[in-house]
Amino acid sequence: MRLIMEAGNVWWCSIDKEWSSYLELKYRKVIAQGWRGLGSLSFLCDGYEDIWQNNKGDFCKIIQYLGKGYYGSDWWDENAGDWVRHGRDKNAPTVMYNLLGVRQGDLVVATEGQSVKGICQIQKNGWESYRYDGDFGFEYAQTIGGSVEWMDWDTNLFGPPPPRPAMVLGIRRIRKNTIPTIEAWNQLVLDD
Repeated sequence: MRLIMEAGNVWWCSIDKEWSSYLELKYRKVIAQGWRGLGSLSFLCDGYEDIWQNNKGDFCKIIQYLGKGYYGSDWWDENAGDWVRHGRDKNAPTVMYNLLGVRQGDLVVATEGQSVKGICQIQKNGWESYRYDGDFGFEYAQTIGGSVEWMDWDTNLFGPPPPRPAMVLGIRRIRKNTIPTIEAWNQLVLDD
């Protein structure tokens, strides 16, 4: 069910075409990020709202520990060579923290490179709807949303996409210029 959004969070979800695609996430009906090797983060979801929501530092240390265990000790050292193409990304802890922090009613805009591909509204908090899909072979294994309904960004329906913020890695909440995205979403809801 799509709801009118008066105010709230807008997130940009960057999808690396080497590892996944907007069409894959749309088909799977999820909001997702990579780092399958971290394994399931469900043990962090139980206390997210009470513990981790206000303790980002310790949450990120746990993700870093998991990453080093799977990817190796140089995973966080961007000077260790071709780290980006091998999935080694020092931003993974923050991306996982942000992913679990998406809240019911928030809007998520999916991008591939510089192209806006689609938009959805999350129906359940990220930490409550988290699911690990690594056992199914998906690199974008860290998922939230349960069963989101992605809507392709149709310029005839939405108008031109809002300007993409510079440098979105993973999933990031946008703090400025959210009005065009909210207005486009509300128009979709009214037209539905």
